[in-house]
Amino acid sequence: MSDEENFILNLDELGEERVRQLFESNNYTGERGKWAGTWLANKAELRRTEQEKHNAQIVDAAKRSADAAERSAIEAGRTSDGVEDQAKYARRALIVSALALIVAIAVAVFK
Repeated sequence: MSDEENFILNLDELGEERVRQLFESNNYTGERGKWAGTWLANKAELRRTEQEKHNAQIVDAAKRSADAAERSAIEAGRTSDGVEDQAKYARRALIVSALALIVAIAVAVFK
């Protein structure tokens, strides 16, 4: 195993928070400083990618829920007399769901 590979394994054992502390206090110099910086950048990119995937899953789930609510509202309006109020309530629920989704995404993004 190369020095770099051994060093990376050591970074994995220490964990990101500790490595960041050591890196920011200039405990890593030369090649090890470069390796630690690259390792930290890769960890940040992985975390960003995972967050984007998570946000996309939230959006997809909300879209499916909104689509189902809209189909339900349309069907209720077609199948029964006097169900217009139910359709209105379903549409309102859809709007509330969309707003909740927007808030959830904003919280996730600006966390």
